[in-house]
Amino acid sequence: MKFFLGFVIALYALAICIIVLYIPYLDISYRYDLHFADNVLRLWHGQTVIAHNLLQTSRYVFPRFWWINYVLMLAFWLYGLHIFCRRYVFGLVKRMLASVSKTIPDARHMSFMFIMLTGFLIISLILEEMALRIAGTYTSANEAMGMSYQSAYEPRATGWLNICRPNTTANSKTAEFTFSHKVNSQGYCDKEWAVKKHTKLRIACIGDSFTQGMGAPADSSYPTLLQDMLQDCEVMNFGVAGTEPDFGYMALKERALLYHPDIVTLTVNASDINDMIAYGGFGRFNKDGTTTFNHGPWHEPLYAHFYIARLILYRQFNIDINVHLTPTVLAAEEKKAIAELEEALDRFYSLCAANNTRCVFIFHPGNEEVRRDSMSAYPVMQYAKSKGYESVDMLEGFKQQGMSAKNVDTYFWPQDGHNKPQGYYLFAKVLQQQLLPVFSDTSSIGQPVQ
Repeated sequence: MKFFLGFVIALYALAICIIVLYIPYLDISYRYDLHFADNVLRLWHGQTVIAHNLLQTSRYVFPRFWWINYVLMLAFWLYGLHIFCRRYVFGLVKRMLASVSKTIPDARHMSFMFIMLTGFLIISLILEEMALRIAGTYTSANEAMGMSYQSAYEPRATGWLNICRPNTTANSKTAEFTFSHKVNSQGYCDKEWAVKKHTKLRIACIGDSFTQGMGAPADSSYPTLLQDMLQDCEVMNFGVAGTEPDFGYMALKERALLYHPDIVTLTVNASDINDMIAYGGFGRFNKDGTTTFNHGPWHEPLYAHFYIARLILYRQFNIDINVHLTPTVLAAEEKKAIAELEEALDRFYSLCAANNTRCVFIFHPGNEEVRRDSMSAYPVMQYAKSKGYESVDMLEGFKQQGMSAKNVDTYFWPQDGHNKPQGYYLFAKVLQQQLLPVFSDTSSIGQPVQ
């Protein structure tokens, strides 16, 4: 009977610990109010208002010192548990088991033992959390580079365009590099553009952080280097971190076509699949000009803040580290994301053709894909080629330029995964060589390549 009672108490204490640690992040992660937290607190103690005020005060008075939040919350919870257990739980248990055992301690002693057990459990969890953080086994990519955790489901834009704040400076700082790019009045990391062309050709490069040039100085992004390699050609950089083909389509429709480019390029990579899972397809764009993103799975707040949760989710459930889905759900979501990417390419190409603009899709690898000589975006590239869309296999281009698994760190930042200036130079060089007929002949603009 004592073993059974101890087992029940242990489960009870674990549930309390999870609630204590989880409640402070409910409204931060999903912008919920505190109604759920109030209801849970009401079960343990009648002073809901005190708990609410304490939670709000600890969160906003000490935003940088998270451990103070835990100290204050744990102090209140231990007091509340003591009162609740004395008044309700153990008195009821004592009456229920009185006929079975005549040696049950009084309610005060049981309450004390229960609080001690809860305290030891919390201390053990804190020690395990500290050990996991020191080991760094389950550190996310951003955290490994000295940054805070960033959710894949975090909204990147409130409107249809994913742009930087106009007329500011976009800073990219990691443990490996620090660079700053000036943002023009349109919200892109490039010089100011004139609507009227002053060169023979104008190229608009649309894409994510690789197009923006993250990981290199402003003069070493591949659009800038490509312009230096070509004659009488203006290359415009419409790259913004977090942009995938759906946002790229909106950038083409709402911004790039205003400058009447002769050629438009769109980069596609493996991160676009995860982005599509997190953002959703074209359904994210509301008619009122706002954007609605998918919500992350319920366990992501636990994953974001606690390494113990990462240990359990990794080891027991094989949760994906990027979008936090189980293998079965992830496979279904990836299939859906690839279909949405294909739809985005169709819309992108059709819009280019309708405006007599040549469209070129560029499929490029990350550093790990260079090592394994395979790209996750291959299915999307095969679809584009089957439709007759002009496509560039950048992995093959890199290999032809001498990049291999042995020297990949020369061209990519090992931890961050973005290109170094040498990598962006190779990117531009491959485009110059593989797309040279495009730059020298504009007679087929708007026509599919067979």
